Amino acid sequence: MLRSLFASNRPVVLAFLVLPAAIAAVAALFFSEGTAPVLAGPAFDLLFGYVHRIPALSVALGAAVILAGAVLVNSVYNVHEYADRENYMPAAVYVLFGISSPEWLYFNPVFTANIFLLLALRRLLRIYRISNAASMLYDAGLFTALAVLFYPPAAACVPFLWVGMNRLRSATLREWFIPLLGLGTPVVYALAAYWWFEMTPDFEEFSDLGGRFRFGPDAETPHSRLFFLFLGITLAAVLIGSVRFLSGMGVSTVHRKNTKAVFVWFSIFLVFTFVYTGFLPENDVAAVASLAAPTAVFASFSFNTDKARRWSGLLLYFWTALVVLRFLYAGIL
Repeated sequence: MLRSLFASNRPVVLAFLVLPAAIAAVAALFFSEGTAPVLAGPAFDLLFGYVHRIPALSVALGAAVILAGAVLVNSVYNVHEYADRENYMPAAVYVLFGISSPEWLYFNPVFTANIFLLLALRRLLRIYRISNAASMLYDAGLFTALAVLFYPPAAACVPFLWVGMNRLRSATLREWFIPLLGLGTPVVYALAAYWWFEMTPDFEEFSDLGGRFRFGPDAETPHSRLFFLFLGITLAAVLIGSVRFLSGMGVSTVHRKNTKAVFVWFSIFLVFTFVYTGFLPENDVAAVASLAAPTAVFASFSFNTDKARRWSGLLLYFWTALVVLRFLYAGIL
């Protein structure tokens, strides 16, 4: 039923994602406690630092941000025809992945940065074969800068702007500089705020890479085995789906091939971001969630396919069961 529901091409099925997100948010509110963000940027601290003192507001915003990210990633998936037919499986995967831990449901900078990075990706993908791409390139830079101000490790994704642009069009020298203007706009305001309040930004927590790689707080709980099992099955689904995603590029139109290649590069930069945070002394509780978007797209190719339909269905339901078990044992039971 889960697969047939979200394999539909009717956008109304997205409304069904509100229920599990709401149930998970209420359960997280009553049975678990939020963890203060460790790697939050100045924008997050300034605008939302007080949110964690109001748990109900924190989980409400957290669930809303996860749902918004699901809608955005599915929009990219359908508008640029990543699959042979329109469906809403990526949104379902994104939401289930996002609510798999009660602590992830508390408002955090990782899912917030995901929103801005997906907005940047959407704007960048629209520059293909248009005469004037200046506004879209500027917006892509602007949204990326906002992602960095909310979650500084997202700075690892900044070079993606030029990699993606180079894949989609033969950019002029002027166009190569436009993303810098978008990036610089929020930075100027941030620096002005630091100057006005006579503060100095501290980047020490983002520059110490001397430690060993860590998956974050999730891997250091009594239920870490369940966490790694969940990650393992998720990785298997992503790898299977990525093979199908890449194999489809050979028979795609030039436009679809290029937009798919841009998403692959987007995913590579997100993986680099996650690996980078893994070597920092302190890691955000939702650090793995930086991979939510590529997980949603690639895993959907594993869960929603006409080939090996029975096995792909079993994989989907087994993965969903792990989502529920992880949620329960991470903070409820």
